[in-house]
Amino acid sequence: MKNTKTTRLVTGAVILALSTILSFVSINRLPFGGSLTLLSMLPVCIYSYRYGAGWGFGVAFTYSVIQLAMSIGEAMSWGLTPGFFAAMLLLDYLLAYTALGLGAAFRKFRFGLPMGVLLALCARYACHIASGVFLWKSTGEVAGIVIENVWLYSLAYNGLYMIPEIIATTIAAAVIAALPQMRRYITPIC
Repeated sequence: MKNTKTTRLVTGAVILALSTILSFVSINRLPFGGSLTLLSMLPVCIYSYRYGAGWGFGVAFTYSVIQLAMSIGEAMSWGLTPGFFAAMLLLDYLLAYTALGLGAAFRKFRFGLPMGVLLALCARYACHIASGVFLWKSTGEVAGIVIENVWLYSLAYNGLYMIPEIIATTIAAAVIAALPQMRRYITPIC
C-alpha cells in the first residue's frame, strides 16, 4: 500500500475507533475516576510509533477529545468552578491522552515500540498524578490504607489503574514487536 496522506488519515481513523472500543472494555473502574481497560492506548501508541510524532500527536490529541467527550457529562455534574473544570480537562484529558504521541520517541531503537509505550503511558500517569496533587489535593483511603500525603495519595490512587495498564500495555507491545508477522504493520515509516 502506498504511503499517502489519505492512507495515514484512514489508518488514524481506524486506530481511533479501535482504541475507543477498547476503552469501553473496563476491567476495573475506580470511584473518583480512572479505569483499567483492555489495552485501549496501545493502538494509538503503535500508530505514533509507525508514522512519527507529528501524526502520532495528532491522533493522540483526537483520542483525548473523544475521551473527554465521552466523560464530560459526568465531569460537569461534579459542580466544579469554571477555572478548576478547565484545568481538570487540560490535565486529566487533553494532556494525559495526548501524551500517547510519545509512542514515537524510540522509533530508531530495536525495542522502540515497547520503550515508546512505556514512556507514553508513564507520561499519562504523571499527568494524572499532577492533577491529583495540584487540583484535587485529595487524601484518603487507598486499598484499605489511609494516606494523608497528597503526593502519596495521588501516586497510589492513580497507580491502582495506571500501573497495571502500563505493565500490560508494555508487555503487549513487546509481544507485538517480537512477532515477525507484525513487523510490516509496525515498522516505522519515515
